[in-house]
Amino acid sequence: MSSPSMPMPRSKNHRILLLVVVLLAAATTEVALEHRPSILRPGLRLCAYVGSDDGNVTVIDLPRLAKRFGESAPRETTFG
Repeated sequence: MSSPSMPMPRSKNHRILLLVVVLLAAATTEVALEHRPSILRPGLRLCAYVGSDDGNVTVIDLPRLAKRFGESAPRETTFG
């Protein structure tokens, strides 16, 4: 008979532990590689790729577009 004061050893599922470790490592790597500065440095370009109905793709340089419209672009858009 076993004494009630000694806890029974719990069997650990090593596959789940390995899966958690691998997923945590992958998530950490993804976040570390995707971290980008919030300010666009000189020499870097920020482009938007816009597709049309006929299948053409247009590349839009966003900083140049912002300079072109300046203050005339609406700051808030309301729907409804």
